[in-house]
Amino acid sequence: MTNAYTVQQPIQITEIFPNPKGKDGNNEWVELTNFGDSKINLENFILDDEEGGSKPYKISQIKGAPPQIDPNESIIISKTDSHISLNNTDDSVRLFDQNNELIDSVSYAKTEEGKSFAKTRILSEQGEKSIFRWTSPSPNKPNQPLYRLEGVVASSPEIKEDFYFTFMPKNSQKTLKITFDENIMDFNTAKLTFQKGKVAQLLTSKKSNREFTLLDYKLDYKTEENQKLQNNVQNLNTSPSTTSPLDRESRSISLQSQENSSTETSSTSPIESANTTEEKSIQSIVPQKTTIELLIPLIVIIVLIITLLFLFKLKKTKIKNKIETWNQQSL
Repeated sequence: MTNAYTVQQPIQITEIFPNPKGKDGNNEWVELTNFGDSKINLENFILDDEEGGSKPYKISQIKGAPPQIDPNESIIISKTDSHISLNNTDDSVRLFDQNNELIDSVSYAKTEEGKSFAKTRILSEQGEKSIFRWTSPSPNKPNQPLYRLEGVVASSPEIKEDFYFTFMPKNSQKTLKITFDENIMDFNTAKLTFQKGKVAQLLTSKKSNREFTLLDYKLDYKTEENQKLQNNVQNLNTSPSTTSPLDRESRSISLQSQENSSTETSSTSPIESANTTEEKSIQSIVPQKTTIELLIPLIVIIVLIITLLFLFKLKKTKIKNKIETWNQQSL
């Protein structure tokens, strides 16, 4: 799926067109590009597909002219010249030099009709790398680079002539306009996906310094760094804006004062801690006194009831004794 060799060769395979729309016929082609500093003569170089496929093609002339490529220029080798038939499922394209040494090799899996498999530069803060991807054919033209943007959504999607949202890249105080169409996602899905404050990685093509077109995306889970990005975007307006160094300094001072205030509030000296402990002890005693005071009337009532029962029993005993005495006397 990608270039099989990490060593950069002056001459490279930069684009493959294996599956034209409709019948393939002789419309398939391979693009070669010279990334060196001098002209390269491709005479007796060999172009081939995967092992056991089409017959290898020894380059002699291209459209009746010597097969030479100037620096930073490309040439197209069509199926009409090479007679190499590329598969629409999976296949490889290989380039050998005059000594039959393999220079470059590119493999692909299932094709997309009408799309070419093109070597594309991806530019980001981390640097530059190249990948092969399916895109619109651009024979004999430089493949446009793409841009990987990392940052946070500054405003949710809106509709004004086109679908768009704003995005603030990491380590930047400016916002960019990111446009997209329904081939990427419908507007309702975009509203749920690109909510303000969402941290994301975007793969885009560049329309201008402040406007990019969305090709693919990846939402990031929260990390400490992502949380900082989300905090930075909380007070942003939906329109692109910049923050002056003075504003940033004032914001920093304000945040610092809040942190100091929070620290002073949360920290306590040993004396204050002791006073707090004493106050808690006193508070725990107060409810106990109140409970005892409430129980005293109840205790008094219980004592009175016991006393009355005792007196009643004593009275009953005396009456019983008198009755027995009267009975004996009568007898």
